[in-house]
Amino acid sequence: GFEIAFGGAPEGEALGRREPVTLDLGEGLRFRLRGRIDRIDRLVDGTYEVMDYKTGMLRLPGGLDGPFAGGRQLQHALYALVAVELLRERDAQARAVGSYYFPTARGRAHRLVRPAETQAQVAVVLRDLFDVLARGAFVHSADLDEDCRYCEFDRACGRRAAERAKAKLAADNPALDAYRRLGGHA
Repeated sequence: GFEIAFGGAPEGEALGRREPVTLDLGEGLRFRLRGRIDRIDRLVDGTYEVMDYKTGMLRLPGGLDGPFAGGRQLQHALYALVAVELLRERDAQARAVGSYYFPTARGRAHRLVRPAETQAQVAVVLRDLFDVLARGAFVHSADLDEDCRYCEFDRACGRRAAERAKAKLAADNPALDAYRRLGGHA
């Protein structure tokens, strides 16, 4: 498939859906997701690769270790789960991996294929993210030089944002437990 919309006009793509896809990851973690998958390829072994094209260059906080980059990199895992849902009518045994492709000169045609995460692994990261949202535990990055290098809203954070973030994270505040756990999701 190519340019597969879910939760929008399918535009002639047979796998597309007008309705958002509901992902049910168990234990009450159920949510609707909409988006557009750039490409789905069927591989020789019968699995599917869900590819997302990126126009920039490969730059991941923490390097390439681990598929979730501290809860910051989820698109590949979510889109792989969505692809399985979309493919189930045609292939009941569908399994998918997510990947990023950087086709531009800046991206040097780098292709990053992520291992197939289990729903349970994705659910653990999403539970922490949803808990952060529910608690309103929004903390500035403690590493502004790296994380905020390209941010256009740095003035909104004010002076000494990184210092404030470090102090908040050092305090014994249970409301920040889920936020702290996110960093451990490599």
